[in-house]
Amino acid sequence: MKLLTTILFLFNAILIYGQTENFNCSEVTETIIITADSVLLESSFIDRNKKIGRIKDSESEFEIRYYFEPSLVNGGHVTIINCSRDKMIARKINYWFSAKNEYDKRRINKTETIELKPKSWDIFFDSLQIMNFYSFPTMATIRPKMKKYVTRSDGKVVEKRAMITDGANYTFKIKIGNVIRVFTYHSPDAWYEVYDNVDELRQATELIKFFKRSLKESNNH
Repeated sequence: MKLLTTILFLFNAILIYGQTENFNCSEVTETIIITADSVLLESSFIDRNKKIGRIKDSESEFEIRYYFEPSLVNGGHVTIINCSRDKMIARKINYWFSAKNEYDKRRINKTETIELKPKSWDIFFDSLQIMNFYSFPTMATIRPKMKKYVTRSDGKVVEKRAMITDGANYTFKIKIGNVIRVFTYHSPDAWYEVYDNVDELRQATELIKFFKRSLKESNNH
């Protein structure tokens, strides 16, 4: 009976903590090369929360972060994937804050942590490689391509201007060893509807969808 109880306990522990998985961290740290950013931007009050913290302070050998910051909601979430001592862990931290203060003076007042896991870490990381994730351009570098021209009724060709004020910011951070890279996009799906000639906007949208689709709550497996 005692043996059966122990087995059931271990089985339940596997179900509950299934988000932790053995993974050779060196498969990433020794094969993936990223270029460090000259200026590392932190996500202000979000990274100051003790459950999130700054990626440069992380002790993980390898870490990926995906920040979702909607403009019209008093909250968002950060997905953190890290590998340390050959253990791969993924979690999503939902957060909420009061919008009364200015952005840099805000404080997160509530969080919720959800453990995540893909169907296969190998497939997950292979897909990131295929999608050019580790060297993906940030939105600022492709802005010169975000132009379209229209012909007015008088025959004059002018640049078509567009403005998207709401939507959401999506920030990806990658840390391999002591090297950190960051790239950010604002509502790439909405911008792609305007500038469908800029394929990076479509690819950024697919990258965002990939993270949403591939990482599920671990107890769903």
